[in-house]
Amino acid sequence: MFPSIERSTPAPIAPKPIMAQVFESADVAGIRISDPAPGRGMTTCNLSDAHGKPLTFQLGSAEAPLRSPFGAGVYGGAEENAKATRLNLEALITGRDDIIAKFREVDAQIVAWLRENQDKFRVRNASENYRPLFIEDPEYGTTRVRFKMNTAGLNAAKGWTMEDRARVPNLKAVNFRETPFILVFQISKLWSMSKELGCTCEVKHVILTSGADDVFPMDLS
Repeated sequence: MFPSIERSTPAPIAPKPIMAQVFESADVAGIRISDPAPGRGMTTCNLSDAHGKPLTFQLGSAEAPLRSPFGAGVYGGAEENAKATRLNLEALITGRDDIIAKFREVDAQIVAWLRENQDKFRVRNASENYRPLFIEDPEYGTTRVRFKMNTAGLNAAKGWTMEDRARVPNLKAVNFRETPFILVFQISKLWSMSKELGCTCEVKHVILTSGADDVFPMDLS
């Protein structure tokens, strides 16, 4: 008889992470939109790309990071913000024409779909009541995008530092008014509530970095 041979089970190979497309150069043609599904106080449709995969993108770069004029928080006072785990985070895209054009491209597809599927919504003129992905504020002359960022739970966004690729354990402690950042985000859902419709931009990762203008202003050599 042959001696028995102990066979070790090979360790599973960890899947490589899917790298997000840079938003302004991404191919967003052929976005798929599911039929509306009722939820708590709103109706939602899931969004995916032409191949049925999540619409996940990188926004900002080490050379041109994002800035937030208001930081991350919710409407209300200190008590409401202390309790909140789903925060609003607005990023400035003023003057970034390539990014604005890409958001317009996504919006145009959604509006066209709403025109063709008006009968699936209780809202009259759904396409006309659609809220664009970006906010143009003529009072301040700014253009912004509003993101949703979970800081707790299974869908919590992950924070990182650019310099050492270390995890940031508490994103609520980050002062986003003063800290430049890069986002990996997902355009996840089309929602309808009351007379308004819009899309949710969900933060998946935040990379904290240093802006190009964050350089010591003197030469001490």
